[in-house]
Amino acid sequence: MGRRRGPGSTGVAIPDLPVEWWRSDLGVTLNVAAVSSWLGQKVGYDLAQGTGSDQPAYSASDANFNGVPSITGDGSSDWLGETAGAGTLGALVGRGDDTPWSLIITIGVVGTTAQNVCGWSDASDASNYKMRLELDGTDQIRAFRRSVGAKSSTYSGTIGSANVVSMVFDGTTVSMWVDNTLIINAEDLDTTDMSTNPDRFALFTDPDSAPGAFGNIACVEIRAYTGALSTANRQSEQVAMAAYAGVTLS
Repeated sequence: MGRRRGPGSTGVAIPDLPVEWWRSDLGVTLNVAAVSSWLGQKVGYDLAQGTGSDQPAYSASDANFNGVPSITGDGSSDWLGETAGAGTLGALVGRGDDTPWSLIITIGVVGTTAQNVCGWSDASDASNYKMRLELDGTDQIRAFRRSVGAKSSTYSGTIGSANVVSMVFDGTTVSMWVDNTLIINAEDLDTTDMSTNPDRFALFTDPDSAPGAFGNIACVEIRAYTGALSTANRQSEQVAMAAYAGVTLS
């Protein structure tokens, strides 16, 4: 762990490896009991929602995550996302040019439906480039990528009430782990550059021009990376995230 302070100047040690880091006890702005903004603690990428009825719920102490705070989408309309533009995490991580990147997110399923965990898209375009992590109706997870056609990994694993989910994209294939158990092993996700890059990242939806399939999911931490994590680095990051949320790794 590093010793730098994040945008909120909390004095909390900031992890060195991720390009951006959100944790549920840091950078949260509330509108009564709902979240209007969740500020990343390294660069300051902001996941925000200005419409009150679409703001996720905030719990100051969630028993499913060892009593730490959580942010939960209602599965109907709630989501948090960046304002679209070139200077966003969505334009840096999750790109359409086969740049390797990684994401680790601590989540728990609340409602069992087909739903999005998080996504990267062009905010003005519903048909071309997008990338997302999504759940089917049995709480299995996969990575999905689309330009004119579509590529996706198989649905695998099971997401329960509290899990650390890791995804590593090496530029061609994707691998995923749930609580350090490998569930998707180097499946082909893309072999050609996409024509359009995303311009924003969002939680609980795929943030294209028509956000939908909202996640009825709780989240307590997100770490995003600009490269494909090595096994050792992925595991060390998972350990830190599991410790915060009270998750047992395999």
